[in-house]
Amino acid sequence: MQIRIGVWLCGVLLTLLASEASSTPECGGDAVIDRPRIGLVLGGGGARGMAHIGVIEELERLGVPVDCIAGTSMGALIGGLYAAGMNAAELRALVEDLDWADAFDDQPPRASRPAQRRRDDLLVLPASVGIRDREIILPEGAFSGQKIELRLTRELSQRTRDGTFASLAIPFRAVATDLVTGAAITLAEGSVARAMRASMSIPAVFTPIRDGERLLVDGALANNLPIDVARAMGAEVIIAVDVATPLMDSTAMRSAFNVMRQMSHLMVQQNTRPQIASMGSGDILIEPKLSPDLGPMDFERAVDAIIPTGRSAALAHEERLRMHAFPGAATTQADRRAAPDVGYLELDNHSQLSDQLLLNRLGLTVPAPLDIDALEAGVARVHALGRLKQVHWELTERDGATGVRITVEPDIRAPRFLEYGLKLSANNTRNALNLRLGWLETARDDLGAEWRAIAQIGEEPALALEYFQPLDLNGRFYLRPSAFWERQRIPLLEASQRIAEADVTRFGADVELGYEFGNAAVARVGIRRYRTDVSGLDPELASSDVDGAEWRVEVLRDSLDDVFFPSQGRRSSLLYRRSVSTLGADEGFEQLEVFHFGARTRDRLTLQWSAMAMLTLDDDAPLANQFRAGGFSRLSGYRSAELAGQHFTMGLVGVRWRLSPSALSPAAVGATLEYGNVWNERSDISLSDGLANVSLYFGYNSPLGPLYIGYGYGEGSRSAVFMSLGRPF
Repeated sequence: MQIRIGVWLCGVLLTLLASEASSTPECGGDAVIDRPRIGLVLGGGGARGMAHIGVIEELERLGVPVDCIAGTSMGALIGGLYAAGMNAAELRALVEDLDWADAFDDQPPRASRPAQRRRDDLLVLPASVGIRDREIILPEGAFSGQKIELRLTRELSQRTRDGTFASLAIPFRAVATDLVTGAAITLAEGSVARAMRASMSIPAVFTPIRDGERLLVDGALANNLPIDVARAMGAEVIIAVDVATPLMDSTAMRSAFNVMRQMSHLMVQQNTRPQIASMGSGDILIEPKLSPDLGPMDFERAVDAIIPTGRSAALAHEERLRMHAFPGAATTQADRRAAPDVGYLELDNHSQLSDQLLLNRLGLTVPAPLDIDALEAGVARVHALGRLKQVHWELTERDGATGVRITVEPDIRAPRFLEYGLKLSANNTRNALNLRLGWLETARDDLGAEWRAIAQIGEEPALALEYFQPLDLNGRFYLRPSAFWERQRIPLLEASQRIAEADVTRFGADVELGYEFGNAAVARVGIRRYRTDVSGLDPELASSDVDGAEWRVEVLRDSLDDVFFPSQGRRSSLLYRRSVSTLGADEGFEQLEVFHFGARTRDRLTLQWSAMAMLTLDDDAPLANQFRAGGFSRLSGYRSAELAGQHFTMGLVGVRWRLSPSALSPAAVGATLEYGNVWNERSDISLSDGLANVSLYFGYNSPLGPLYIGYGYGEGSRSAVFMSLGRPF
């Protein structure tokens, strides 16, 4: 009997001990036994949140330990990385290293896009909306956060076992807002990178994160300074850092934009004040005195202006912070981990593309050591297929093995898109306004087939239909049949002088077979059959109808980062075209086109150069097939298409200066020097007969397409004022 009672007492004692252990506060756990547990609370504020790094620098210098962290928005990013083991110096280095303009550009590098996606740039259809069930579907946000989340995943995977909350060196919570209910959501499990990305999802700026039935956006809407979250984790002393933008006074609110900003700031202040009011006498509130003109997107000023302000604010509380300094109990920082062995690969594919096509684009082999560079390159290749919202990866564990899960999320607007763009060109003698509307239907099959219809309305009306069909699971071969109708005005010249204009209407069909080499090069062959109707606008000019038929072969390599405002890369092409009667042509001729363009940027200055030679080998091309020159960057002192001939050669050097120190700004001024001419006889081509031209221009990469406004001057006192919106002349 006594033995039974003893066993029963031991069981009760063990149960009580287990219960006590399970109720141990998460903030610091059992490691904290002789001092109060310290919770670091980092508020949201966009780029202003970089001040958190300055505060952390002082905490480390003073030896103040951090036992748990709660953060919102930018506070969640800094807090999550610090919890993973990055120290203040590494956080600062990360901020200095990041190309913020690129981080907020969700587009994969242009050179990595398939030929069809690079070709999209030339269609002047920069904007699109989705069409589903007769409803217009707008983008969920301006940015998907693709590159930011990839960078967060990279940093976390190098310091944690699997990038989850459970593997962090310091307990951490991120706060988001449920866009459906407005409730604050505390994220405490699963992928830390995904949680940080959700916490910073400013509505209309970043796309929300879907988590089951919840739609998660920026936590600043519900709890911008989550002191209560740190308390719930077991923090006994709070060190809170508030970097929210201060409210404006009445004199500053003289525009609708500032009124809207004030409304946003009020929303944040209203949920921050109760949190601050809950702080006790032993807690510390740090409020960096950031300039009101420091906005949430001023990341370029982080190192020079924002981080030092955070450090100064912490120094103002040095005496109180020293009371909590325990150098021997400083926060444990995680070293970079050796790359784990990846034993398996999971593909979570929510798109309509073939799993095998995506796996082939990834180009990964397992088992193998984790190679983050190769993994990110593969993810970029998949994302470059286009019409995808996001492609992200994370480490997982299964049966004791480490794996990688790739998640592919389709664009919410897919598969049907209504596209639109504008082409506006104007000079001192002629204006041309053309509106372009396109209908694109994607995912016609699991290889990514799509068809597109484009209608151009205005001075130069046109219609085009095309079907793009990939032919293999590696995305290399493709077939593109198309049909077209277009109407243009072409100058008629005599002795290099314009004597009239011809009205040229052309319609026909084309089929092209292509093969991609790597990411930036393509070879293609094609056959085109068309009819051209030429009528003179001058009643005295005769009309003529010509049947055309030609085959062509082209090799193109395009590594430009932007086709209209390039800062880096090259574009080179070689095209041979032959019109032959056996295909139905009324007139036979041969043409050769060679083109090279390059750009290089240092700081804010971009140098550009190009050379081209367009030759009719037999001097016998009909009017509609002759080469045209004139307009911006094609002998800028002449009006658009003012010159025409059987041959056209030109060289160009140019400079462009970005107006803002921030690469996020798309405005620039520039100048070009051009030298070239057109000829009707190949024997007449001579370097001494070239025409020198210069241009000065303002450029802006607008949401409606590239905008150029400038002045061109050509040899012989020729001049032209030009403006173009959409594709340049």
